[in-house]
Amino acid sequence: MQTRHRIPTIFSIYMVDVLCCALGCVVLLWQVNFQEAEEQTALAKEQTLSASSALENLAKANLDLEDKTKQILRLTLDLESNLNLALTTKKKYDDALKAKAQLEALLSEKLLDLDNLSKKHTDLAKKNEDDAKKSAAELAEQLRQNFDLSKKIKEAQLLLAGLEKDLLARKGEVTTAARKVEDQKALLELAEIGRRKLEAQLDELRILGKLQLARSGTLESDLDRSRKELLAIAKQYQELLQAHAVLSGRLTTNGKDLDISKDLATKLMEEKLLLLKQAANMRKLADSRFAGIALTGNRVVFLVDMSGSMELVDENTLDPDKWPTVANTVGQVMQSLPDLKQYQVVLFSDKIRYVLGTEGKWIDYDPVSSVKATVEAIKAVKPKGGTNMHLAFQETFRYRGAGLDTVYFFSDGLPTSGEGLPADRSKLTDTQITDILGRHIRNSLKKDWNQPLAKRPRVRINTIGFFYESPEVGAFLWALAREHDGSFVGMSRP
Repeated sequence: MQTRHRIPTIFSIYMVDVLCCALGCVVLLWQVNFQEAEEQTALAKEQTLSASSALENLAKANLDLEDKTKQILRLTLDLESNLNLALTTKKKYDDALKAKAQLEALLSEKLLDLDNLSKKHTDLAKKNEDDAKKSAAELAEQLRQNFDLSKKIKEAQLLLAGLEKDLLARKGEVTTAARKVEDQKALLELAEIGRRKLEAQLDELRILGKLQLARSGTLESDLDRSRKELLAIAKQYQELLQAHAVLSGRLTTNGKDLDISKDLATKLMEEKLLLLKQAANMRKLADSRFAGIALTGNRVVFLVDMSGSMELVDENTLDPDKWPTVANTVGQVMQSLPDLKQYQVVLFSDKIRYVLGTEGKWIDYDPVSSVKATVEAIKAVKPKGGTNMHLAFQETFRYRGAGLDTVYFFSDGLPTSGEGLPADRSKLTDTQITDILGRHIRNSLKKDWNQPLAKRPRVRINTIGFFYESPEVGAFLWALAREHDGSFVGMSRP
């Protein structure tokens, strides 16, 4: 059998299938790429149209921009013309915002205080009732003493009037008796001179009688006559001596009675003057009492604001009487304190000043000189500077360890400087600054300077406000006094 060799084939059915599949893939890829090309072409056309539309919109926008520019120029002119009105409106708006913030702060304080006030209401009512009873009893006792004093004064005046009348009568009698004694002394002196002359003449006559006995008749008759006259003068002289003795005795008796009357009148006058002085002192004390504040305190610090506003009625008006009024008010409060023993006067602005010296030490109170010295020293100061209340209270409470029990605080405004502000204060308004400083001072007093201690009572703080117009000042001073068992008095503008 002949062997046949098979011719090898290049392409098989399998290879045809592979080629067909490859061709199909190529066709498929061509279609996909063609479709993507069409899509990209359509997208490019759309983008071209969008770009054309954007160019058109840009042109329109440029035209609109030119119109807007012209309008802005017109509005700028209008804005410049209305700038003053805008500034005025802005200022009013800022003031309204400040007032709103202040009212909101005050409202929050009131709400916080309301709880404490309701808690203290019962105790305060009881305390007021006890004080009223005590005041009524003291008033009744004072009225009774005044009535007794008036009765004694009237009795003393009547007795003094009677004694003065008797004294005038005695003075008249003594004057008449003295005149009679003086007249009788003059007569006695004249009689003594005449007696001496007569004795001299008698001696001469005796000598002449011895020498001229022949002529004795005439001389003896003259001698007898002279003797009779001499005896009459001697008798008259004795009578005058007796009358002088009697008048001297009467004068001595009248003098003793006069001395007794004078002593009694002097005593009554002294008692009258003492009673009148006591009554005057009581009236003066009653007139000088500073109404509205519980006048208590043994060791007291008078803390006085000497900032520049203390001589101003408002920001632009100088009042030359305001600072002297503050000084006189400090003196009036000082002399109204019945139990004051030691005191110190501290003035403050942006720094501390001791007008009476003795920094850090108490001054003994003298009712005669202390008030006058304090008032004159305060009047001599020129108010200036800001208001650093934190520094003032920090200095004042240095005396707490030395027995400080009461502070009388005199001011007309809110704190403007001191500790408690944040590092960046340039963004704060004046209202925000005073509010932050005020809260910091009140917190420092509660938690640090005047916190309750076991063996040391809290210091009472009384506040006196001068010529304040804003409710914030009154609210701050009132809260400061209320939180530390004190009272607040507002001095209105004269």
